[in-house]
Amino acid sequence: MELSDLSNRFSFHKVDFSGADYMNEIRIECYRVSIIINRHVPDSREKSLAITKLEEVMFWANAGISRSRKHAAIKEERKGEDNQDPDEVASGR
Repeated sequence: MELSDLSNRFSFHKVDFSGADYMNEIRIECYRVSIIINRHVPDSREKSLAITKLEEVMFWANAGISRSRKHAAIKEERKGEDNQDPDEVASGR
């Protein structure tokens, strides 16, 4: 795994306004699904797991939005005059 990948995973990612809009849409849709699950699935371990997994869906989708936008911006900033990808330069590719 590249060091830049680790750095990206464990860094704070502030999202721009459009990213926040996408994240909010995901939250809303996950909430809607959670209401359906709550309405139709009896209280049980399975219901708890379904809700937990839905939270994971929301988390990972939103992490993907914030991480990819931040990572793409950083990579653009770091590109040298020769237009090389900083990850490729660091790895010797």
